[in-house]
Amino acid sequence: MKFKWIGAIVGFIFANFLGAIIGYFIGSYIDETRQPTSSSQQSNHSSGSGFTRPNPRSEYDSFLYYLMYLSADIIFADGRIYQTETDFVKATLNQSFGPEAAQKGMAFFNQLKAERRQKGIAAWNASVQKVCHDLSKLMPEADRIQIIAFLAELAKSDGHADGTEIKAVRNIAFYMGLDTDIADQMFALGSQSLDDAYKVLGLTPNATDDEVRKAYKKMVLQHHPDRVAHLGEEAKNAATKKMQEINKAKDAIFNARNMK
Repeated sequence: MKFKWIGAIVGFIFANFLGAIIGYFIGSYIDETRQPTSSSQQSNHSSGSGFTRPNPRSEYDSFLYYLMYLSADIIFADGRIYQTETDFVKATLNQSFGPEAAQKGMAFFNQLKAERRQKGIAAWNASVQKVCHDLSKLMPEADRIQIIAFLAELAKSDGHADGTEIKAVRNIAFYMGLDTDIADQMFALGSQSLDDAYKVLGLTPNATDDEVRKAYKKMVLQHHPDRVAHLGEEAKNAATKKMQEINKAKDAIFNARNMK
């Protein structure tokens, strides 16, 4: 039996979306580490990018470290560390996993601040790419999309997503093997403007009616709640809410064009 499915069940016990993702990741991480690893594979974890996979006390810590790595990249992107952003991350961890996880996550964040100063930007960016590559191997596409959604919310947590933050989220999506348009779509979710409605579907106002229909069908396939049902009811509920926002965008475009 694959351990990742045990992890998904553990995540469901947390009764929250990120908890389910972490549960799935933990199981996948256990599955991977139980496989024989050649010396060349081992070297990939520690050479080239400058990033070394953490060796914490548990696989749970591993995912938390990875998540903080990506969160830190978004927080650092505009050259300033806003209290609202760190508060958002801390509150999310606290709500999802409790105060101990929040404290540990922020301790990781402080370590990463020092690491970024010591490494320099180029080495830091290489490390971010390595983290994304590891996650792309361990998580299915639907789960990686939810990580992008979380990072987009983080970027918006100070009331405005800076252009450098948007670029950072797009880069992370690319390095995790996703279409970068997914990042733009996540940023546009929840907006009331018609222009953003087009962005949600990954289109411009110049798109044809047929392109609008095709784009909507693609979004339904990507974000349908059934795709994350294995992560538990809370994950499915979160995907359902996102699907509602996608439907609002589609309805706004259909109404503006008198489409049926």
